[in-house]
Amino acid sequence: TGRLKAVAVAAPPQVPEPGAELSAFAATVLKWTLENLYDAKRGCFGYRKYRLFTDMTSHVRWANAWMAVALERAGERH
Repeated sequence: TGRLKAVAVAAPPQVPEPGAELSAFAATVLKWTLENLYDAKRGCFGYRKYRLFTDMTSHVRWANAWMAVALERAGERH
């Protein structure tokens, strides 16, 4: 789900000092999420990508709020 991807970016297993680079894993997750779950027209993140379709329902708490936290923290580290 969008929330799990956000958590992977926002809270990696070893949280680096502010200003440190994103881990390779966090950067990969962030790139995939932006390419697959971000809807630029609506400015929000979708919920989940299934094998045959993507559920682009905008859940403020689950996908968008967590991604806001993840993007803010990724910005601090990138």
